[in-house]
Amino acid sequence: MAGDCGSVCPVAGGFYSARPNIGANGALVALFAALVPLCLFYGLRYRTIIFSGFLSTGCLLSALGFLGRLLLNSAPTSPGYFLLSLLGTVLGPVFIAVAAFEALPHILNVYGERISPVRPWVVAITLYAACLVVGLLELIGFCLAVFPPGMDRNSGTSLIAGGLGVQLLTFVGFTAVHAWFRMNLRTRRADIDPKHSALYESTRFRRFLLSTQVAVLLLAGYSTYRIAEMAQGIAGSLFQNQYATCFLDGLVVWLAALLLLLPHPGYTFRAAWGPTSAFCHRKRPQRRRTPPTSLNPMQDRPEGYKAHARYDPNIRAQISPTSQRSPRAPEHPANSPGLPSHPKASLKTTSPLPSPTETMQTTGTIENRTSLKAERKSNVPPKRLVEEDTLW
Repeated sequence: MAGDCGSVCPVAGGFYSARPNIGANGALVALFAALVPLCLFYGLRYRTIIFSGFLSTGCLLSALGFLGRLLLNSAPTSPGYFLLSLLGTVLGPVFIAVAAFEALPHILNVYGERISPVRPWVVAITLYAACLVVGLLELIGFCLAVFPPGMDRNSGTSLIAGGLGVQLLTFVGFTAVHAWFRMNLRTRRADIDPKHSALYESTRFRRFLLSTQVAVLLLAGYSTYRIAEMAQGIAGSLFQNQYATCFLDGLVVWLAALLLLLPHPGYTFRAAWGPTSAFCHRKRPQRRRTPPTSLNPMQDRPEGYKAHARYDPNIRAQISPTSQRSPRAPEHPANSPGLPSHPKASLKTTSPLPSPTETMQTTGTIENRTSLKAERKSNVPPKRLVEEDTLW
């Protein structure tokens, strides 16, 4: 390989000046691989799929990265193993950082949106978009560093350094929002939502906050070192230093992942993890609904009476009192909708013709009324009781 790339090769015969240490890289592979099943177990147990998915992916990529370094011990000139080592050791911390960013909107929502300096869903979308830009820049940089178009690997390492710079700015923004939020907690105590007071006053929540802050600081320190490392290029002293690589690229990142895993957010938040999600709290604009037109004209008039609560203009939907007291559903005949099929027996006759007794009673009543009227007319006094001539 040294004869193919000329003076731009970092060392003759391989990508590193010395063969990677088998013991140190093998231990880091085992440490990162041990965290993967734990992340998946806690994710399924506490239903924190997104957080555990990002964290387990980051640990798996980091384990593959140091496995690539381990394979470079036996094949130092293999570009595939070198690409695997770069992908794992650089992209793995990116996914671990996304897992840390996933916890910030939940922390903001626990205390209420009024106390938050920025909307939690805005914070989540901004952090995810920044991590996506970081991943794209680093992927392009990997390809240019391993397979340079003009035998110049500096362009690839410059892109990787640029992606790490965006990642460092994301950590700075995360820290700024969190610090602003902590300041609001001290100055605006009246705006804190007491809904989750049992959670944010607990000891396990304070441990989770502290561990998340320390994990973000460790990842920010790792990003600063990798920026300086990639700025020097593959032939630089920092990139060729195995002790610095194993400690800062390996052990520091593993400690950050462990700090995010041990006080697991699923155990910390428990039932409050789902309701405090960034996108669960996003308020959607409600559509205006036009009031339905009333079928009762008296209800629309201001001087009319309101319809009864049980009133329904549809006569087919009316329920008789007999049907209401019946344990069975009322049976409606086909020709008489709305009436019970078996009404109660009535004392009145169902025949439309009057009976002889009723006819005699009616006739007697009419005769009595006629005689009373005649008697009243016969007792009417005359208009003149005394003759006018006799009086005068």
